[in-house]
Amino acid sequence: MVDLSTAFNEGINNIRTWRNRYSIEDYPQKVVINLFYRKYSMLNMWETIQLFIQRSNMEFLQAVKELEMAYSRSSLIIQPQLIGLLSSQPEKQLGDTSYDAFESNIGKASNGDPAAKEEIEFAYLFHLLSDKSTIYWAAACATGLDKIKAIEYVSGYAIQEIPINDYNTADLIMGRLCSARYLHFHYNPLP
Repeated sequence: MVDLSTAFNEGINNIRTWRNRYSIEDYPQKVVINLFYRKYSMLNMWETIQLFIQRSNMEFLQAVKELEMAYSRSSLIIQPQLIGLLSSQPEKQLGDTSYDAFESNIGKASNGDPAAKEEIEFAYLFHLLSDKSTIYWAAACATGLDKIKAIEYVSGYAIQEIPINDYNTADLIMGRLCSARYLHFHYNPLP
């Protein structure tokens, strides 16, 4: 099982930084935009992920490093398009979520509702860990593991054979097996 503590700590640090940077009114929207910035960047690099899944000769850490660099390049492509994507397709499903699913909580949190703010922060962490786990899964495949064995390597769970041919499916699996489990044991709302 891959350790998600570094990714989790990255997410907590991001949340703390944004809390200090943005007003109470702007903060919820900024967190959700960042959540979808990552999701669209991951979707945009799915072809690259597919190439890594088909490899069989890499070291795990080298594959992670190369996939993270590919993510960085993808995010540069998505950044100028993001607001347009969110505005034109708020209902678009990315994994198990869509931008319009956050509309109510953004409004509530902007008006000071602490429960809505926590839901947004939890969702951000959940999806960050899911996307990081997807990168780790592709890296595990690049070492020669098949898709299902790579899921077991990353999550610690053995699952039956299922087709994983798109980002949404990979994201759903990683969310349920990796993010949910990690957050169950490690998440506490930030004060």
